Amino acid sequence: MTQLSDKLTNFIQQMPKAEIHIHLEGAIQPKTVLELAKRHDKLNTLPSDTEEGLRRWFTFTDFPHFVEIYLTIQDLIRTADDFALIVYENGADMAAQNIRYRELTVTPYTHTSYQDKGLTFAELFEGLENGRLRAKEEYGVEMRWVFDIARNLTDNPDGSYDPTPAEKTLEYALEGKAKGSVVGLGLGGYEVGYPPERFAHAFEKAKAAGLLSVPHAGETVGPESIWGSLTALQADRIGHGVRAVEDPSLLATLKVKQIPWRLTPPATPA
Repeated sequence: MTQLSDKLTNFIQQMPKAEIHIHLEGAIQPKTVLELAKRHDKLNTLPSDTEEGLRRWFTFTDFPHFVEIYLTIQDLIRTADDFALIVYENGADMAAQNIRYRELTVTPYTHTSYQDKGLTFAELFEGLENGRLRAKEEYGVEMRWVFDIARNLTDNPDGSYDPTPAEKTLEYALEGKAKGSVVGLGLGGYEVGYPPERFAHAFEKAKAAGLLSVPHAGETVGPESIWGSLTALQADRIGHGVRAVEDPSLLATLKVKQIPWRLTPPATPA
């Protein structure tokens, strides 16, 4: 690996930056994971009670392994104060890297419905906003939210499609947009068996309301997942999309449409 010069490293560090794809729950540091586990008496759900042990645990072997770890950490975020803490610490990280603006993906349905926490969306959103506003005041950083549909949580017991997770996530996103800080609807989780076309109903309403369409596609499924996101979900950006390289015509389309680099400036919340 080429070592960057001190001059270039300093230039990158001092440059004001924007980051438009990062997962709030996936960006929690091991120290905070331990703090949350102790706060809720859940250390026994973790494979280690040390920061170094958790760093080793964070070495993902494949996408299902990542999802398993992600859901374990999500279970530790149980109150408005928990959300405020992790958002505030995210703001501190932004300031340390001179990142002035971030769009953070959050998956609210897993916290309010999938995992039994007794947490309401109002409490979740209060925590997000308290952390965001505190970080803005102390560090001068701006954050906005992308609410993410967890595609692999949309199965009924018989294997048929359950629209509830998508519809609830859309409802939350529209409420957050009305309050000024939610800018997009996302689609995440395990792609295999969950094509983007299944979620067109939610994205059509999101786009009509002025939200960005920012689904993940082309991670574990090939170009057809990206094509589906462009046509069925009217995608403004694609999360990852690495397998677009397998289809030259798709690459040409992404270039013409300037995807995934299209960014619509959000409204400024109070």
